[in-house]
Amino acid sequence: MATYDGSAVRVEWEVNTETDVTGFDLSRKSPDETDFRVISRVVPTGQLRYSFADTCLYRSHSGLLQGPVAYRLTVRGPGPDQAYTTTVAGTVSTLERSWGTIKSMFR
Repeated sequence: MATYDGSAVRVEWEVNTETDVTGFDLSRKSPDETDFRVISRVVPTGQLRYSFADTCLYRSHSGLLQGPVAYRLTVRGPGPDQAYTTTVAGTVSTLERSWGTIKSMFR
């Protein structure tokens, strides 16, 4: 599941078991991109519930993202990888974009 969280997008997922899971790859595709790009690799920790805050939402090939953003979670293991996709519709307001840009300057 992916939802707007202030000036970021929070992507959350939960698994029933991590038996044979070697990792999770979280990828993003903006409207101006043709392919997904891996933005985070997560090693299983046994907690079964994970969350990632995409704070680089405003950076794309053409500058600020406009329109829906798609996220793909790939579950890695010894067998075939399993991929799940979700899309966040709409855009963050201009005020949230500006605040996100200001905050990113001080990280």
